[in-house]
Amino acid sequence: ELTQSIANAIRKLGGSVVPKLNWSCPKDAAWVNGNSLKCTTPGDVYVLLSSSDFVMHDLLYSCTATDADEGKGEGEGKTPPSGVTKLAHDTELYSLVLRRWCNFDKGMEFRCFVTCNTIIAISQRDYTQPYPFLEREKTAIRRDIMEFFEEIIRPNFPAEVTRPTNNDDDVVQEYVFDCYIDRKRQVWLMDFNVWGSQTDPLLFEWSELVTMGHDRNAAVREVIEEKRDEAARGTANTFVVTSTPLPEIRIVSGNEDIRCDPLASYRAPIDAMDLTSDSFQKFMSTCKQES
Repeated sequence: ELTQSIANAIRKLGGSVVPKLNWSCPKDAAWVNGNSLKCTTPGDVYVLLSSSDFVMHDLLYSCTATDADEGKGEGEGKTPPSGVTKLAHDTELYSLVLRRWCNFDKGMEFRCFVTCNTIIAISQRDYTQPYPFLEREKTAIRRDIMEFFEEIIRPNFPAEVTRPTNNDDDVVQEYVFDCYIDRKRQVWLMDFNVWGSQTDPLLFEWSELVTMGHDRNAAVREVIEEKRDEAARGTANTFVVTSTPLPEIRIVSGNEDIRCDPLASYRAPIDAMDLTSDSFQKFMSTCKQES
């Protein structure tokens, strides 16, 4: 039944899809599928899901607010700083999502970090190779993303989003979204992510983002208090316009900005990954021995 449902969905979506389970996309397993997440059959979907450590972590482990050292997924192995949330799974409900496959220019994919329903930072998604042309496009890219956010996301994404918990008072005002800009300068929403260590901060660090968020919140509160004081004194200036600081945008424009591929370790033999410095020397000695 599941196989038939997947086959029907693939057919309806044009014959090629990208799978995702709950919060995790099996990016770490792309190497078993020709270095691609493109799936044309239910078998392709099963292979990617069953080969992914990211997906297995979603299935086997529950991330709670106290699991500071167990953050997996895109932000794997990073202990969240103060102010970074962990997603709590109170119920074991899993959703397999299939999205239409598209061949994107990786240099035009961006991740945006939002707090108080305002973008505070934008990062290029692919930081494993330079894109020199992006340096002269930075201003236009930021403008396009901000216009898209103000027109499409912000009006439809409430400032307070209820977390998937049983506590109705538990709300979050931060989130992350991914977008893509095509050759016609049209912005496409790709995905939403949690504001937390499960989400890769890419060219930022979570400590930076938390500080940016705190600074932005403090600035907003200061303006609100100032307006209240002016209103109480009867001196409010209706012609004052408060400008919102532009979000910082980071890109890889040269070789000096390149970072190592975080998925490279998932393509190495597990025996090699488990080696310590001492055992590595023994491993190399074994390799040099004549067969």
